[in-house]
Amino acid sequence: MKGPNEAIDELINKYLNNTLTDSEQADLDQWIAASPANKTLFEQLTNETWVNNQLQQMYAYDEARGWEKIRGRLVQMHQEHPQRAAHGKWRRMYTRMTVAACIALAAAIGSYYWFSTKPAGGEETIAQETITQDIPAPATNRATITLADQTVIFLDSSHNGELAWQGNAKLVKLDNGRIAYEAQSGARPATITYNTLSNPRGSRVIDMKLADGSHVWLNAGSSVTFPVSFSGKERKVSVTGEAYFEIAPDKTRPFLVSFASGNRKGTVEVLGTHFNINAYDDESSSRITLLEGAVKVTTGTDAITLRPGQQAAVAGNLEVINNANLEEVMAWKNGKFFFHKADVHTTMRQIARWYDVEVMYEGNIEGFFNGTISRDENVSATLKKLQLTGEVQFEIKDKKIIVKP
Repeated sequence: MKGPNEAIDELINKYLNNTLTDSEQADLDQWIAASPANKTLFEQLTNETWVNNQLQQMYAYDEARGWEKIRGRLVQMHQEHPQRAAHGKWRRMYTRMTVAACIALAAAIGSYYWFSTKPAGGEETIAQETITQDIPAPATNRATITLADQTVIFLDSSHNGELAWQGNAKLVKLDNGRIAYEAQSGARPATITYNTLSNPRGSRVIDMKLADGSHVWLNAGSSVTFPVSFSGKERKVSVTGEAYFEIAPDKTRPFLVSFASGNRKGTVEVLGTHFNINAYDDESSSRITLLEGAVKVTTGTDAITLRPGQQAAVAGNLEVINNANLEEVMAWKNGKFFFHKADVHTTMRQIARWYDVEVMYEGNIEGFFNGTISRDENVSATLKKLQLTGEVQFEIKDKKIIVKP
């Protein structure tokens, strides 16, 4: 007996080949109307442009690792289900796409076929049975603001409107959930007042407008310390973790961002520009990526000026990387994970921050991941998609993810 997913797969195949009977068309129509998710999936699978875009954008496979393993899985499935290979969709897959493209398509449509099929021998095509628990993606923002007197404001439970006065600036929470400092006219305070915006692990991205009109977005596990109003000849803030800045132009007062991660310290100097800083303590290097304008990065006695598309990597020395992958850099702000030949540990550090989990490793863990995954997925769905592109397995226990070879 066919399972429900298998039956629908066959109906869609027949639809693509224009071989549906009237009763089968009625069954397909009933399934499409059963839920918005079914309707969306059907429209995507039957839209050639969408499929082509997914294949081009979602996954680029590293043939040096795991290629034979992936090929073996696909060939085995093809041999054990020869009737499927006769369908028009599968014929086109085998004759017009590479093995990697087939895997990419499966991942792009949410593993519609791969995770619902079990070969005749009873062994799962992908070893998903180890993922027995689940952790949802962050549903809310849990950021806090620490005021000058060390009072902590919890933004998720704060009402919209005025939250506090700091110096001559008013802190407000806007209707869209964003935070803004509104400088008020009048005499500037004699001393500079600093606040700190902290966005913990397991929290959605927070967006804040500073008193000078500049914007800053904070990733999970990050913080920024800043004056509530800017005075003097420069505007200076400090960052931990990852932040994206859009700086309000002011030629008379440069904007300075200091960062420190481990023993790596530096300063980014700008006038008006868009750039990203990744300075987590547990990363091997701090990276400053320029999207627009110009910035000067200084670490110790070294200094470089970046052009748009360039990235500065701060490790033992200061290195310039040309043609940085901006989609990868900005994925976190756009609600995505983006992996391109990312090793297991780099990948899992991102997973740990977003879902606020501990990651443990069993044995010698190697492999690379490629692909784009929504950060709105539960952790089990994210891990299943990673299993498609890597050579590791995952197990969830409470708030821990165990990575196995």
